[in-house]
Amino acid sequence: MQPWGVLPFENDTALDWIWELEDEKDTFLLSDCFAAVVETEADELVELSVAEEALAAAEVVAAMLDRPLPDLPGEVSGYVAKLRHRRASPELVGLAIEAVERVHEASELRDRWVGSASAGQWRVAMDDLASRLRGRR
Repeated sequence: MQPWGVLPFENDTALDWIWELEDEKDTFLLSDCFAAVVETEADELVELSVAEEALAAAEVVAAMLDRPLPDLPGEVSGYVAKLRHRRASPELVGLAIEAVERVHEASELRDRWVGSASAGQWRVAMDDLASRLRGRR
């Protein structure tokens, strides 16, 4: 399926993934998404669905750092509220940044956007997410 926008929650894969957050009480699901990206062989592209889920998970981490997207899905806000007593660990933030960078550099998602009319907007969205994870917003 085609995404309908450049932001991490503007595709069906990410919207399906956020339903998994409903019963989560920790950050293992997020870590698993990042691991799937960073463990992809260096000479391989990160698969489309893996990349989309990792970017959604990275947005969750940004929200845990109090730097969310303006239009965060309600399920994500609910998950973040459940974990309000826990901050995102430096390790989790580091994995999120690494995953975003890898998706931005070598993924089927990147290849989908490169050469499209929205390529510049997608790069801006990825840079914004990475900046929010690094605390530069």
